Amino acid sequence: MHITLSKYLEKIGLKKLEDATPEEKQTFDRWNEILSEKDITVKDIEHLCAFEKGEIEKMWSNVNNAEKLNERLILLHTIWSKIEGAINPDTAERDALEEHIEKLMLDTDT
Repeated sequence: MHITLSKYLEKIGLKKLEDATPEEKQTFDRWNEILSEKDITVKDIEHLCAFEKGEIEKMWSNVNNAEKLNERLILLHTIWSKIEGAINPDTAERDALEEHIEKLMLDTDT
């Protein structure tokens, strides 16, 4: 297990990974996989964004969440979505901009 993850488990009071809940194990396994790789790729970041957004969405299904928790979840979901959006910008917006610039070039008398 990656040293950073081991330190975190120790800090939250888990002596061994077997003591974690199934959800925590899934999260820790994914984190360990990412941390254990030498080079993190853009695909890895995409997977992490999708994973974290999915975890947040699972937490939203709890109707007993406090309002403050839901506000934080919305903020976190927005952050992960923005990171994901920066990795994969909307191609429709890019295509529209290219078309607009090309039209500007055609309309310009030179």
